[in-house]
Amino acid sequence: MYKFKNTTLYKSFRILLCLGILQGYFTISVAQVSAESEETTINSPLDNSKNASNISSEELSTKPDSAPSIDAANLANYLSSEETELLGAYIDTTSPTQFLAGLIQATGDGQTQARNTALGVIRKVLAANPTWANSNSLVLVTEIFSSSDKYTEATSIFDLLTLFIEANSDTSNEVLALAFKMLSLHTNDKEHALTESITALFRNLVAISPDCIKDILIIAQADAEDRNRNEQVRVEILRILNSLCDLEAINANPTYIDKLFSIVLQDAQDSSTYVTNEVVPVLTTITNTNPEYAQKAFAAVIRSTKSEDYATRSSGLSTLKFFVKADAAYAQEVFEVAIEATKDAQALVRWNAMTVLATVVKAEPKYAQGSLEAALQAANEQDFSVSITALRLLKALVKLDDLYPRQALNVAVKAINHQHQEVGIEALKLLATIVDSDASCAATAFSVGDKSIQQADEQIRWNGLLLLLSVVKAANAEYAQKVFDIAVKATTDKAWFIRQDGLVIIQNIIESNIQYASKALPIVVKLVKDEKDTVRLNALYALESLLKANPKFIENIYKTAVTITKDTTVEVRRQVWSVLQAILKIDAQYVQQKEFRSMIREASLDADAAIRKTAHDLLITYLLKE
Repeated sequence: MYKFKNTTLYKSFRILLCLGILQGYFTISVAQVSAESEETTINSPLDNSKNASNISSEELSTKPDSAPSIDAANLANYLSSEETELLGAYIDTTSPTQFLAGLIQATGDGQTQARNTALGVIRKVLAANPTWANSNSLVLVTEIFSSSDKYTEATSIFDLLTLFIEANSDTSNEVLALAFKMLSLHTNDKEHALTESITALFRNLVAISPDCIKDILIIAQADAEDRNRNEQVRVEILRILNSLCDLEAINANPTYIDKLFSIVLQDAQDSSTYVTNEVVPVLTTITNTNPEYAQKAFAAVIRSTKSEDYATRSSGLSTLKFFVKADAAYAQEVFEVAIEATKDAQALVRWNAMTVLATVVKAEPKYAQGSLEAALQAANEQDFSVSITALRLLKALVKLDDLYPRQALNVAVKAINHQHQEVGIEALKLLATIVDSDASCAATAFSVGDKSIQQADEQIRWNGLLLLLSVVKAANAEYAQKVFDIAVKATTDKAWFIRQDGLVIIQNIIESNIQYASKALPIVVKLVKDEKDTVRLNALYALESLLKANPKFIENIYKTAVTITKDTTVEVRRQVWSVLQAILKIDAQYVQQKEFRSMIREASLDADAAIRKTAHDLLITYLLKE
């Protein structure tokens, strides 16, 4: 009996049961077995029960037939000596069924070389025996790769299915159904490497059996309408459609291209940017391969933005973004439509108009001035969602022209006092960008930031503090003292992220104004023991900057650093050793400290590899020289 590698007993039993079905053990009588003792075939009949892929035997279109007996020697001839050695644990030449089953099992091996070798042998076997690629042998493929068994590597499944349809086109329908099943089972990880194999399989399917297009589109449509869709599966379906939409079989059939385009536009409304990012490549391919159709579709979407139904107008605007991303040639017409839509009576339409303008400007910066004027008008409107989007658009626009920051300044200041807090926060972010782009706006920005840091709401205080960071970066000489004093107070705030960014400001100031180092040292030392790990980490960054600013602080900094070498957060421990390395570069005598040698030994056993490497480097550089 064949022994499968790396499987549980239960899984082995199921696979062996499947093999039994393939060999006809449950449908052939004892008398028939005796009469056919020398004839073992992969093409044995199935009973009428459901197979592992839930397709009944009546639905499996391949008609069972018999094949001449192939002895073990002939089966072994398909393998070179190297292949036999590599796949030895999988090879069973007692029958064609066992032989192919072992090879299929090997395509799920954990080693890439074994999987690729098995695929190569299967290619040779099926080229010589195309009827072995049939509905019955697909049952075993389903059984092996439908399991969540940790020992089965699924990266070869789609390459394996490609071999089946290349050998026997009659398996196309079964392969299509199985491929979509495998799609949902084995593409849950965004980092998977199956996309190329998946798209190759579906292109081959359509090339070999063009009728599969209809079924692919039906499945894709069902997914597009499914509110509980699997995000990764939808992404893969869009990639499949992208791989198909340049094929003549699609473009020659108006029904197919219409359906494909409709599905893509439905997916464009998905809430996940991971999904919608895949819409653009499909539209790009359609535009490049079928420009006439793309232009007609674009015109239809433009018409939808004139609909009496505001939801249709809004949806049309949203769709236009994808056309611009696919081809910047659409930008002018889309810009004109979006500008008109900023005056729409419905807030949802106006909001979408702002997002469209952002897309247009990114594709064609020449539309920045017109978009700026529209955004300035919308920044303080009553609907807060439109205001926020307009402010975000302004944030992108002020970076494009030296004149824009000053034009947006007063609008940003006014928006600070919007009745909705979210608008005020976005206005503070815009002000920070304005100051980053135009230092002459620093005085206004400082005044706003100083008031904001005194507010009760911690988000307002935080964004006010970040605004002051931009101020001190833009106009350090004028505002360093004022901002430093504010940052010192911020390090005692109850919100950890405000304490953290208070430290960031202090570090920024002392790096260019060493006169503040003495005042900063006790504050930073205290925060090295803050309850929040990110605050401790930023305190260590500041300590290292203090050491560079004034090496005379070395003793205090050393005594502080050694107290937290056992911090529970790995990033903090790494930074401690960065500080200690900086200390040794200034004065290598610290390596002679008794506690330092002890710390080196402990660090060499740290769970973090980077810390162990640092300890090793310090050991070689300083201690082994003695």
